[in-house]
Amino acid sequence: ASGAGWEMRRWFHILIVLSTLARLIGLIVELSLPPFALESSASISCWIVGLVHGVPDFLYLTTFSLVVTFFARVYLTTLGTPSETMRTIFVTANCGMYISFIVVAVITLVTKSYVSLRVFTFAFLAAAYALAMILLMVFGLKLAARLQPRAESSFPDSDKIIKRVVAMTAISSFVLFLHFLHCIVALAVLNHRKQGYPGGINRYTFDALMYVLLDLLPTAMAMYVTTRKPEPVREEV
Repeated sequence: ASGAGWEMRRWFHILIVLSTLARLIGLIVELSLPPFALESSASISCWIVGLVHGVPDFLYLTTFSLVVTFFARVYLTTLGTPSETMRTIFVTANCGMYISFIVVAVITLVTKSYVSLRVFTFAFLAAAYALAMILLMVFGLKLAARLQPRAESSFPDSDKIIKRVVAMTAISSFVLFLHFLHCIVALAVLNHRKQGYPGGINRYTFDALMYVLLDLLPTAMAMYVTTRKPEPVREEV
């Protein structure tokens, strides 16, 4: 289990870095667009913004779906059930997700339905975030409950491991809920305003606030929880 946990942490950190880099690239691209370009739904800039916002959002979803898969695999292992199927489901679901995004991006570009890419992204992610949040809470809490009765007799530092599982479940579920809420609100705003930005606030300011709230702070907390802490040195008497 420790080997699987180390592998999960390694990939979790890699995906966090990739999603952060994708977000940075997206911001650079967005800042290079003319400020007035997003005012018209007929402008290809609307499609570009949908693309550069969508890629890091999907990477972020993949990052936390990895946590769901890990918890599910460990839980099934404690039941004595083969867990390799969960890895296959994770890879298949994520490949299908990215292929769907690429197909919709191409279709909306060819048909010049530029805003539709943004609508698809918000709708798809809202459903995916909700599903991931539910599965994460189910498997995270079931895993913690499963480990609790046999913790002291089965492995050392059991309390730390269980607390880490519960903390990661709480943080990740809250993050996924915030992303789900953001997508739902953006879909509602899209009926009145282009790109899903609320009125009365500059879109760059809004994006900065959302990235800090939805990405940076939760990522910092998740990185802290998943980073292996050095063992305290015990002095010999």
